[in-house]
Amino acid sequence: MSYYHRGDEPADLQVVERTGLNTWVGFPLTESRIRFSQITCNIIIDKSLSGGREIEYEKMLSLSPQVGYRFDSRDSHVFPSQGGTFFSAVRATYPLNDGRSTHYRFWNYMRRFRHVHRNGVIAVLSDFQYQFGDFPDYSLIRLGGPSSLRGHPIGRFEGFHRWYGTVEWRYKFMPRKVLYLPLIKAFDIGFAVVTFVDSGIAWYGTDTFTFDNLHGTAGLGLRLYSPVRDALRFDFGFNGRGDYQLHFGSGIRF
Repeated sequence: MSYYHRGDEPADLQVVERTGLNTWVGFPLTESRIRFSQITCNIIIDKSLSGGREIEYEKMLSLSPQVGYRFDSRDSHVFPSQGGTFFSAVRATYPLNDGRSTHYRFWNYMRRFRHVHRNGVIAVLSDFQYQFGDFPDYSLIRLGGPSSLRGHPIGRFEGFHRWYGTVEWRYKFMPRKVLYLPLIKAFDIGFAVVTFVDSGIAWYGTDTFTFDNLHGTAGLGLRLYSPVRDALRFDFGFNGRGDYQLHFGSGIRF
């Protein structure tokens, strides 16, 4: 279950409040956990309130079944050096309280890792989302920030469709080291540096799918792999206009 509230009144049409309930089930196609394959099914119930300054607010209730396919052959979920992941899904959204017809969203992401040095890895990411049907005007997909274009602010670009890609070189200059502290006892920790190039585009329709809307960033990062098998991320990204962004986050980006 999820809940979101914007906290202010947007100048243009936006979702200002959303409550969602998501149920999920997976059907494995393989017995191996090394090369794992499965079919995923979701049912999402979504209640949202959209509007803005001088824009009439509208409530929407929808039901969204989703089906997808997932494949994972990574040798590690924290610092993979070989293998990759593949995921594709289609979601159909049925509005339950207005006259809008069904709309759909398709997305696909791929991640690939290749060991190029004793402590170095090349990582490649592609993420694509596309909407079709009678989708609402507020169903914008945003681009920019620590999860996509790290040289731009969060949500800097928007559109009804989106693609972005990343190439990273990761070097683990302090591989896994076991430390001992009172109370905590033994835990492991590791550090890595990252250089990256991001590129992406968000567009509304065919007339805005142009080279001018394709944006790129580059930068450096630091990773701290923590005792809870997670990661802390520090990224410095800059873009072609000379602007830069500092991002801090936790969790495995990809």
